[in-house]
Amino acid sequence: MILLGALLVAFALNALSVLSVNLRRDAPPVLSVSLSLRFWNLTVIVTGLLLLGVLLGYSFVENFQARPNN
Repeated sequence: MILLGALLVAFALNALSVLSVNLRRDAPPVLSVSLSLRFWNLTVIVTGLLLLGVLLGYSFVENFQARPNN
């Protein structure tokens, strides 16, 4: 659980530093999302998501095995 939490924290902190969301309350309201391409932040995000996917996939395969039919 600590490892999964650490991966989620790493993803969240790096996503916050890369993404910028701005909402202007004009008529009509405008939502703008910008992404700054910082290599090391994007590397940590992609690596964290890959490791998270591998760990969740492993836990799914390990815990939900096919049972023989009766």
